Amino acid sequence: MIQKFNLILFLILNACASVVSADVWKHERDWEAKDEEEFVKWVGSDGFNKRIFIDPVSPYAGLSTDCADVIYASRIIFAFEHKLHYRSFNSVKDDGLSFKRTISNNTNLFDKYAEGPTRVKAFIAYLGKYSDTKILAEEDSYPVRIKDIQPGDFYITEQPSGEKIIRHSYLIKKVYPTGIFDLYYSTLPYMVRELKVHRGLPLFPFSREPFGFRRFKAPFKINMTENELSSFSLEQYDLLKKNGPENILGEISKLLRTEEEGLPGRLDRLVGNLCRSLNDRIEVINEAQRFLNTVGNRCVTKSEYDNLSTPVKDQRIRSQIQVLTQFWKAILKEKRTAEFPPQKISAMNFLLGLPDGKASEHKNVCSDYPQIPITIKEYSDLYDAGKISTHPNDKVPLRWGQDGNPTQCQSFY
Repeated sequence: MIQKFNLILFLILNACASVVSADVWKHERDWEAKDEEEFVKWVGSDGFNKRIFIDPVSPYAGLSTDCADVIYASRIIFAFEHKLHYRSFNSVKDDGLSFKRTISNNTNLFDKYAEGPTRVKAFIAYLGKYSDTKILAEEDSYPVRIKDIQPGDFYITEQPSGEKIIRHSYLIKKVYPTGIFDLYYSTLPYMVRELKVHRGLPLFPFSREPFGFRRFKAPFKINMTENELSSFSLEQYDLLKKNGPENILGEISKLLRTEEEGLPGRLDRLVGNLCRSLNDRIEVINEAQRFLNTVGNRCVTKSEYDNLSTPVKDQRIRSQIQVLTQFWKAILKEKRTAEFPPQKISAMNFLLGLPDGKASEHKNVCSDYPQIPITIKEYSDLYDAGKISTHPNDKVPLRWGQDGNPTQCQSFY
């Protein structure tokens, strides 16, 4: 009887010990060259798609993201599914002091979560909170040779916005022979969403190291010097010194380009990106309204303002409109409108305010997104007139430049 009791006690204690020491997942080996190759293929495939965090059949559905989360998530999910080791840096605060440490799939911080994708999602969410784009650029990655840029690599930059520095990050989904990319990204507010897609070059250039095009360090290489790593190169920073931030992305695109895009293809790409950006703005405004409904429509705090306002998004849309108008002005100057169908000529001429432009054709430019309440030209004119509201406490019509009484709540920037 005593022996039986001791056996039961031994089994219970071992079960408890196994729970206490549970890993996020058990890895079987470290990354090898073949795993890096498979990671590139996987990111570029339908296995990692823009609906991975919202599709009900996806084991990773329900994961909230913003900014660098998408990049960390891609690496973690692949490592989990292939039973590989994962390790990266994260920021820790202790007694008011901040310091960096590494965290891996061997941590037991997530024992309370069910084993499998649920625990992995908790791990990703934790890294999203304590590892940001700055750590990703400075510690977890290294700059790559331009001609070696591939799916799974990523782009990081920073941009001043008032008193703040805003950082942007994009995961490279595909590299085209025309020297452009399909880029996956997420943004504020932090929420469950379909990943955003941008086709072309990143919208914001980089102006210094360690930003630009980078690649993850394998776990066992995390403390190695950069010049020991595969495809390491500082050539993008040499190009930056030579050409300046305003030209750097164009110069990198030239080095990647093996065939020309074609003018009609470029117009479709620029318009498609712009329409998607306007549609994304709807999501942010609706999320702000949902939040306000839960808090009795009170004024937002500074942190809530940061999360729910749209100044950076609106600057990005205005920048996209400028790129589109400059492109069309060049087409007119070079007398190459014959390469485009008549309805697109009328739509673009209307954007430029030319007499032969047609409002009806311009209205159809974003017809794939019928929920967008105003046209590209209307947005451009309203933005330039200072009527587009970035403030989350403003009513929806005001957010889109319509007349009304603006909020009396504080604007923090």
